[in-house]
Amino acid sequence: MSRVVQATPKDDASLAKRLLEGQAEVLARIHRDEDLHAILGRLCEIIEAQSPGLLTSILLVDAARRHLVHGAAPSLPADYCEAVDGITISEGVGSCGHAAATGARTVVDDIATHPNWTAFRGLAYETHGLRACWSTPIKSWDGKVVATFAMYRREPGTPSARDRKLADYCAHLVAIAVEREQERARLRSRPG
Repeated sequence: MSRVVQATPKDDASLAKRLLEGQAEVLARIHRDEDLHAILGRLCEIIEAQSPGLLTSILLVDAARRHLVHGAAPSLPADYCEAVDGITISEGVGSCGHAAATGARTVVDDIATHPNWTAFRGLAYETHGLRACWSTPIKSWDGKVVATFAMYRREPGTPSARDRKLADYCAHLVAIAVEREQERARLRSRPG
């Protein structure tokens, strides 16, 4: 029987302090116009450090708004990242494709049995032992999905309250970074 461990106020304060430090670092990188993929990778590392065993990824909506492309996934296997790079944004396509299509958080508690994972089950579960994937759509100021943030575990389950807080924290910073990059691209494409 597993024991439920309750977070103490000291744990909460320590987490809040680490997240504020991480936020300051990420915002400084955005301000310095560092490479978007490097910023997103660092943000994934910050989130993963807060929850042992957590693996994360960020996928970006492409310009045509039909596919999700690799943004960052510092701890996921390279062949897995290559396989999901370019997945279709559609209901029933993994956790991230579904979240991007519906605009709602998508929780898959067991990749081994969930129908959304039929196409990727062999690689995700059988090859790499990924069992759960929860994806949060990341929206711009006007409500359009611009990216997804996924949290993976090697055991089946649903996100804890702490996991949901970490996902929301990450989504806010990813939205800022992506919108900043989109604005930079618009400015570069202007004539003269």
